[in-house]
Amino acid sequence: MFSDEEAASLFDHASQAHRMARAAIRANDTLLLAVVGIPDSEVGVAATGALGLKGSASGTGQVRLGVCGETVAIAVASGDSAGALVVSLVEAINTLDALPVTAAMADIPPPSSGGKSPGEQLVLTARSKGACGNQIGVTVTVSAPGVTAALTPMRGGEGDPALDAGLGVVGWNGTLSGDTALTIDVNTARLTLGW
Repeated sequence: MFSDEEAASLFDHASQAHRMARAAIRANDTLLLAVVGIPDSEVGVAATGALGLKGSASGTGQVRLGVCGETVAIAVASGDSAGALVVSLVEAINTLDALPVTAAMADIPPPSSGGKSPGEQLVLTARSKGACGNQIGVTVTVSAPGVTAALTPMRGGEGDPALDAGLGVVGWNGTLSGDTALTIDVNTARLTLGW
């Protein structure tokens, strides 16, 4: 594999494999990289997080959402409502296919004492199922006066895929010395087999 685009076409944009391959290629652009892709578990659950905004802007500024070091920013004008800002942020997030999450609108859960939902929030869903989504870092910064944010971190991802099929592609069930000899013999690029 030689490019970010090739990794995206093989593993889907912003999948865990695509993002790892992109980072490796960016760190060493002469790298000859081989990746064994493993699909999400059929019973896997994607991690989710949420962002709720409240208030009405009394001045200008921005809402900036950080996702794994990438920043998605929207402009805030005086008078903008929290609901309109959430809609704009959902649209901005979903135009960036390099992010490991998608965004959607959802009702804010009603208070535990009952009643109706106090409004809508932005819900982030990891593109890859499993516990890896729980580690997606999200941050929010609001610079517009009158608007506040409440961020719920990514959580709830579970059901990681079995690695057996992937390890079987490169696996070796011989001895350590046999593995070392095999690695030396075929090491035109680099082959690493681990125990």
